[in-house]
Amino acid sequence: MDMMLKSLVRRAMIQALQRSEKISKLYRLASPCNLCPRKCGAMRDKGEVGYCRAPMTVKISSTGPHPGEEPPISGKNGSGTIFFTYCTMSCKFCQNYPISQLHNGYEVTVEKLAEIMLEQQARGCHNVNLVTPTIMLHKLQKQLRLLKRVDFLFQLFIIVLVLNQLKC
Repeated sequence: MDMMLKSLVRRAMIQALQRSEKISKLYRLASPCNLCPRKCGAMRDKGEVGYCRAPMTVKISSTGPHPGEEPPISGKNGSGTIFFTYCTMSCKFCQNYPISQLHNGYEVTVEKLAEIMLEQQARGCHNVNLVTPTIMLHKLQKQLRLLKRVDFLFQLFIIVLVLNQLKC
């Protein structure tokens, strides 16, 4: 399938998925915000930010193979990490402070995030490792459904407990 056709297929899937009940539920949890245990109630869809300072958009700081994870996770080719900005923890000695608290990074669309995940697979990464995705779950749910339909064959590590808590 050529890139143009893949792009059109992705776009059509995303438009169809936007009407999904589970996605709607996550969007309702994102504003007023109840995605993390803090349940700050920020009206993110109206530009208000809560404790984590996250807007409704997705912002990432970096992506790529990460050989430094535990061997069962990183394998020979590395774990395909996607570092999301913002965090609900504010740990005093956070090793990712510029990402989690200063929000260094760049905004990506849902389509671009899907492309990044597929690029990780093409690089030979053994999985996609989403770092601090909790406050982006309303956007990630689209990715999980989209990638299920686009021949996404390798493992996706995500905070399953959060998804179970949200009953998604």
